[in-house]
Amino acid sequence: MSSPKYAPKSFAKVPADFGKRNEIPWNDADSLLDSDRLAASILQHRYAYKIRSRIAELGMSLATYSAQTAQTYDRNLKILGGNAVMRLDFVTEAERLLGHILNGGDGLAASSPGDHRTRQIPSGTPNVVRVVHGGSDCNAGIGHLG
Repeated sequence: MSSPKYAPKSFAKVPADFGKRNEIPWNDADSLLDSDRLAASILQHRYAYKIRSRIAELGMSLATYSAQTAQTYDRNLKILGGNAVMRLDFVTEAERLLGHILNGGDGLAASSPGDHRTRQIPSGTPNVVRVVHGGSDCNAGIGHLG
């Protein structure tokens, strides 16, 4: 895998806080490209914080969680710390293993650990994608993180 052109934590005023505190201050973007990367970094930070918090809620260590994922401990540490760019499948894997990553009053579907079957979303809800997984239809919401 190639190296990212930026580290998401580089947009944080205190890079060491990336993924570790709920709210952190951010640097300003100097260009349109940096503006896009800043927005992506903020999203990654929010997911990283939710994933770290959920691991702690479940009484797990990052090493224990990593043993269940497709990534190594070191790779998870880089992603959650903002040293590497997070992919969407990282988030969906965390949702499957930990649950409650994609919910929280933000209109996204909730699930329990291991529940990758049906996530109910009210009909007529905007920004909904239908996914087929293992022969079952699943609803996966797309929206704003809370």
